[in-house]
Amino acid sequence: MLRRLRPALAITVLLAALSAPLAFSATAGPDRLIGSDLLDRLSGGGGDDTILGRAGDDRLDGGTGNDTIAGGAGADRIDGGDGDDDVDGGADDDAIVEAGFGDDRLAGGPGDDELRGNRGNDALSGGDGNDTIYGGTGVDVIDCGPGDDTAYGNTRADRANTTNCERVLVESTGPGALCASGGTCSGTEGDDVLDGSSAADQLFGLGGDDIIAGRRGNDTISGGGGDDRITGDRGRDVLRGGTGNDRLTGGYDRDTLYGGAGNDTLSPGSGVSGEIVSCGPGRDTAIVGRGDRTRGCEIVRR
Repeated sequence: MLRRLRPALAITVLLAALSAPLAFSATAGPDRLIGSDLLDRLSGGGGDDTILGRAGDDRLDGGTGNDTIAGGAGADRIDGGDGDDDVDGGADDDAIVEAGFGDDRLAGGPGDDELRGNRGNDALSGGDGNDTIYGGTGVDVIDCGPGDDTAYGNTRADRANTTNCERVLVESTGPGALCASGGTCSGTEGDDVLDGSSAADQLFGLGGDDIIAGRRGNDTISGGGGDDRITGDRGRDVLRGGTGNDRLTGGYDRDTLYGGAGNDTLSPGSGVSGEIVSCGPGRDTAIVGRGDRTRGCEIVRR
């Protein structure tokens, strides 16, 4: 059954007493739609709408305007549309998509949710469960919450700021990505900038000429293919250049550096005795202290 109201007036619709699922499209005004415990399809249209799905596996569409949408219980699919929307998936496995422009707040709630921020400066929170979160373009803030979560940042506009995420992947090349605290962060086959945290990070540049900084913590960093610049900073780090002509710089503590294939330059940099530099194939240069150990390096400077 389909009901459509088109006048530009505000309405309130309560569907809780229905015994059969309903599809409802509201007006261009600021409407309030409250669903049933069945499989509702509610569309707010224009205006700043409030849509409450209640129980049931609902399909909710805010349309244009600054909407407030709550899915309630059930595996819901929610599209905020254009405007600055506030969307809460509620319990169960929800899919929340922002198909239009706007600075939105998306919350998954309990369950294995999928959140997509799309365009705009969004705040995305996964909540409990194993969530997958896509920031989209814009300056996004991502909090994955408890569970085994994966966040996808987009570096075209700014950094993807993430917390409580087990994995952070960079979808596209650009100015840079700030990786999750103590998590795994991977770049792309392009030229990436990966910036670690104060915890023990695992950073992978993959292809391209990457710039990777571990920051504090005992980090493991691999440049992959391309001519990479890798810096460990503080902590006992393990740096691997991979293929390409790489430059590896340790930091303030006792580090281990592996050059890999290519003409690499490796420098532990801390002045702490006992650091290990392994150069690998190619014509490599090691810049080390007197107590450091080198392997397979064509040029050694102390």
